[in-house]
Amino acid sequence: MDRQAKIDLCNRALHGAVNSALQYMENSTPYIPVGAEEQWDEVLAARDEEAAIAQEIHAIVGELDGVAKVGVFPYWNVDLNYLDLKWYCRFANRHNRAEIDWTEQVLPDVRADAKLHRLFTRLLEMRKKQDEVLASVGGEETTEEAAAPATPADE
Repeated sequence: MDRQAKIDLCNRALHGAVNSALQYMENSTPYIPVGAEEQWDEVLAARDEEAAIAQEIHAIVGELDGVAKVGVFPYWNVDLNYLDLKWYCRFANRHNRAEIDWTEQVLPDVRADAKLHRLFTRLLEMRKKQDEVLASVGGEETTEEAAAPATPADE
């Protein structure tokens, strides 16, 4: 894999971490029911872990003499403000599961580069941990939610 291909993969991973529904959740001011404060703290901890990995990805792009690039938030045109925490966690987890699928697909491609392989392995582990947190807070998806596309591009 050449340098530019590595930069492109890192930028795609960076986009997924910076523009995730989980990163946006706090800005959208979800409704946190009384008694769910501990669950909210778990969600914020998962968000913080994702932000830390985004910083690592950004640094690796710099080490490759690349420019970190991310696209727009994929749900920029969807009103996600003031929604229930459980609903938002289910929504965020659909996005997260799409990121898990993508990361699993590209992991074999970075196997030859030890640094990238470690990074993408950690990214996958983090995403799976997020899946557990978001699923435990959000509960089961409704039939309608399960039928919805994971990202706007899937529509």
